[in-house]
Amino acid sequence: MIVAEKAKLGAKVEELTTDMSSKDDRIDVMCQHLHQLQMEHVKLMDITEGERKMGEELRSRAKELETTIKQQEEIIREGVGIFGY
Repeated sequence: MIVAEKAKLGAKVEELTTDMSSKDDRIDVMCQHLHQLQMEHVKLMDITEGERKMGEELRSRAKELETTIKQQEEIIREGVGIFGY
């Protein structure tokens, strides 16, 4: 009876050890995947920041060009006024 129980418990220990090993392997795979996702996140954040800065620069440049156009329009109006057109 004791031998049978010992064998049964040994089989259960083996089953649990195998299950634990399988779960450890799955955890390792998930950790690797999580690391890859974190690296991709950092890369995307860098790209996003670069795009945000580029957008700010383009808006600033557009405002500069609008100001230049207004100044040129004023110069043209003044020129037309001088020549009586």
